Amino acid sequence: MMRKYFISVPAAMLMLAGCCAATDTPQAKEERWAEAAVPADGAVARKSTGRARAPQRAVMARENAPGAAANNFSAVEGRQVAFSATLRISTPDVPQAVRNANAIVRKFGGYAASLNDRGCTLKVPVKNAEAALEELEKLGTVNSREISSQDVTDTAFDLDMRIGNLEKLHARLTDLVAKTGNIKDILAVEKELARVTGELEKLKAERQNLQRRVDFVTFRVYFSAFAQTPTKVKARKFLLPQVSNLGLWADNLAIVTGETPEAPFKFQLPKGFIPVRMRYKDSYFAVDDQDTVLSAVSFEQIEGADLEFWQASIARALRELRGYEVKSEIKTAPNGDKYIVFVGERLRGKEPMRYEASCRIVTHCFSPDEVYIVEILGTEERMKKLDLAPMHQSVK
Repeated sequence: MMRKYFISVPAAMLMLAGCCAATDTPQAKEERWAEAAVPADGAVARKSTGRARAPQRAVMARENAPGAAANNFSAVEGRQVAFSATLRISTPDVPQAVRNANAIVRKFGGYAASLNDRGCTLKVPVKNAEAALEELEKLGTVNSREISSQDVTDTAFDLDMRIGNLEKLHARLTDLVAKTGNIKDILAVEKELARVTGELEKLKAERQNLQRRVDFVTFRVYFSAFAQTPTKVKARKFLLPQVSNLGLWADNLAIVTGETPEAPFKFQLPKGFIPVRMRYKDSYFAVDDQDTVLSAVSFEQIEGADLEFWQASIARALRELRGYEVKSEIKTAPNGDKYIVFVGERLRGKEPMRYEASCRIVTHCFSPDEVYIVEILGTEERMKKLDLAPMHQSVK
């Protein structure tokens, strides 16, 4: 005798929701997190105990441990970290350097994600990334190097947990379709099953992409034509993205049409400069008729940081990431405010370039304090003719 099952869709959904809610205790949540965190190879991973820690700080701590081998792409045990590196290299033969870079990445089991006549984006297995970095640095003069990392452990935990829950729901819905006899209920459950299947496939694809970011280091290599004796530049990782970006805009700029942005703070613009909008990034820029470029940026002050802190951090970033021979000095404005002036020099192509910047901490009554920085770069001859003292002193 055939049995008939009459189950309404709302009742079925309530049954499923009740099953989930009944076990949704703090202990059950923690168990689900632990279950989702178990890697595919069966090794037990650590439970997540909050938001991701600063990955650079963790990596540097491991690298500086006694007896630890120098490795720019090593992560703390139990953490999943996605690394990337950006290199700007001068070489006499740019096309040949691009071909050599492609050969290097293939040698170390990677592949080229993109190639053009000035550079390439390469993917290298993390276990071979350090060796690949050493080979790529031999292609010419390393003008700048930036290595960054992102801790994605908590994101991976969250995705694994959501995928596990959806797989359980998918199995229950599949079983429910087999037991439901009413055509209307079957169609409704199958519709929900299709939605869950689509979401499950989307999450699995997202998890695979995240794993590829962990398994492969992304190298972005930019070449410029310039004959110069190679010099060794020490690789460093900077914890402060604010200072890591200073001076970067000076290498690749293009003016675009459209409304020009307002300056983030008040200062005296040198004579002959006009505000423009650049394609490189959203910021305030001004230029003169001799290709001298000025940039103004601001960011929230870090609690406890003083002028000496920013003086050391900015000088180190300009020296080790941008290749400037930089000097700095703390000065006093006519109104009594203290500020830092940075002066640096380097070659861009075959032409000597001069860089100046001023930095000061500005306090606010009803909002967080801010750090204001004005940068200016031009040919050595042009910069000697500019009187920049009023600009440095007027920042407020």
